[in-house]
Amino acid sequence: MRLYDLITTTCDAAIDQLQRADGSFPAGHNGPYNDTETPVRNTSHWVISLCKAYEITGDDTYRDAALQAVDYLLGEEARPHGETFHHRSIEGKDRCNGLIGQAWTIEALATAGHALEYDPAVTAACSVFNSHPFLSDLGLWQRIKVDGSVLSIDRTFNHQLWFAAAGGLLRHDDSTIETQVQRFLERIPQNLRTYDSGLVYHPLCPMDPLATYLSHLRNKQKRPLLRSLLVHAFRPPNSRTTIKRKAIGYHSFNTYALAMLREAFPDVDVWRQPPVIETIEYLSSGAYLNSLEESAYAFPYNAPGFEVPYSLEIFDAEDESIVDQLWKTQLEGVQSDKLPLFQDAPDPHTLTARLYEATRHRDRELYSI
Repeated sequence: MRLYDLITTTCDAAIDQLQRADGSFPAGHNGPYNDTETPVRNTSHWVISLCKAYEITGDDTYRDAALQAVDYLLGEEARPHGETFHHRSIEGKDRCNGLIGQAWTIEALATAGHALEYDPAVTAACSVFNSHPFLSDLGLWQRIKVDGSVLSIDRTFNHQLWFAAAGGLLRHDDSTIETQVQRFLERIPQNLRTYDSGLVYHPLCPMDPLATYLSHLRNKQKRPLLRSLLVHAFRPPNSRTTIKRKAIGYHSFNTYALAMLREAFPDVDVWRQPPVIETIEYLSSGAYLNSLEESAYAFPYNAPGFEVPYSLEIFDAEDESIVDQLWKTQLEGVQSDKLPLFQDAPDPHTLTARLYEATRHRDRELYSI
C-alpha cells in the first residue's frame, strides 16, 4: 500500500465508523498522561487528514466531513466561552491544555480554512492565537484559560514551539502573528536548550544570564518562568533522568514543529545555527534510534515514524534506511480499514488521529502494510 492510499482508506473508515452527528471524533486520553480529554484534540487532527484526502482525490465526501468537524470546533461545546478551546477536564490542570492544545486546533483551522476556502476557520484561528499575550523580550507566549483569563508563561518548550508552528500557518493572514513568530525564531538560540548530544531539553529553560531573569521578579507574568528555571536547575539526579527519558520520546515532536517553521520561514538565520543543526543531526544517531522503543512517549504516542522522516526531509538530511525502518516500526500490525489503526496502543484513538502528521509527506510505498 502507498501512503496516500493509507490516508484515504483510513479517512473512509473514520467517516463511516467514528465521526459523530455533531462532526466530532472520539476523544482519547492524551496517551501516557491519562487525562480526561474532550473530542477537540482528535477532531482537530482528523480535520487535517480529511483535508489531505480531499486534496488527493477531489472527492467532496472528505470536504463535507472536514467542514462538519470544523463546525464542531467553532461551536459552543469546543469553545464554550468564545475564547480558547476546551481540550481537557482534569483536576489540577488547565482546561486549555496550555499552548499545545490551542496549537493543535489552530493548526487544524488554518489548514482547513486555506484548503477548503472557509474563512470562518481562519478568522477563529487568528482570534484565538492573538488572545495569547506575547512577551517579545523573551519570545514566549502566556496561556489563556477557556474563559479568557490570562495564565502564566507555558513552561514546556515543545508547547511554545508548536504554538509558533501553528502561527506560521497564519503568517499570510495576520501580520501581527507573523511578527511574533519571527521574534520567536530569533529567540530560539536562547530558548532551545539541548543536552550535549543535541537532544532537546523538555522543560523550557532559556539560557540567558541569570540576571536577566532576576530582573523579572517584580513581573507577575514572568515570575513563574524564573521559578521554573530554579526548580529545574536544582532537581535531584533521578528527576533529571526521568526528564531525559521523556525528552527522547518528544525529540521528533520538536523537530517536526521546527520543520513546519522552516517550511514557513525558509530564509531565517536560525536554521544555520548550532542548536538547530545539532538537534536535527541527533535524529540519525544510533543513541537516539536505539532508545526510541524504550520510551512510552515515542512510537505509542508521539509517532516518530511520522515525525522523523518529515523532519529529515525538510532539513535535507534524509537517510532512506532510517526512514524505512521507522515507517515499518510505526505501522507494524496496522490494518487500514479497521479503526483504531493502532489496536494495541495505550491510547489507540489519539495515535490513530495522529496519522495526520503523515499528510505533510510525499507519497511513498509502505512495505509494512
